[in-house]
Amino acid sequence: ENVWIDNDLVKCDGVTKVNDLPRAGSLTYAPLTRGRRVVGLGDSITAGGNGTSYYDIACFLSGGSMMSVKNAGAAGERTGAILARFDTDVTPYSPDVVIILGGTNDLGDSGYTRAISVANIDAMITKTRAIGAIPIVVSLPPSATSRAKVAIYNRAYANLCATRRVRFVDIC
Repeated sequence: ENVWIDNDLVKCDGVTKVNDLPRAGSLTYAPLTRGRRVVGLGDSITAGGNGTSYYDIACFLSGGSMMSVKNAGAAGERTGAILARFDTDVTPYSPDVVIILGGTNDLGDSGYTRAISVANIDAMITKTRAIGAIPIVVSLPPSATSRAKVAIYNRAYANLCATRRVRFVDIC
């Protein structure tokens, strides 16, 4: 059975070479025959480096219960830019689940308040539900330079998720 992990590097059939794989966005992925179709939406933490991210690893380790159809992580983006890509980077893939992680790049931008970040995450939750998918929000990872600010954002995200009845995964 062919299982795709869309990190632009791996096809888990043990045979296909990396250079022979279709590239992300080509819409030529093999049909999924098991597991929930999942899109990871976020910044560079989702995108990962060298084809490895928490999202790709989670899908791989899920034993087939999470089937990645798109790693929609983009380096350096704030939550507003992530939200703006939703209709092109999530909707066309018809996911069952959208894993959302955003806000790390908001922390250092004086134009972004916590309220703006929370509103953008809330809008992503709304868009996810509108396409019939389940939203899951992941906390911001710890940061040595802004640990207190990260904790404040994560509390705000957790409160939003409790209010909206959305699963919140705290990785701290």
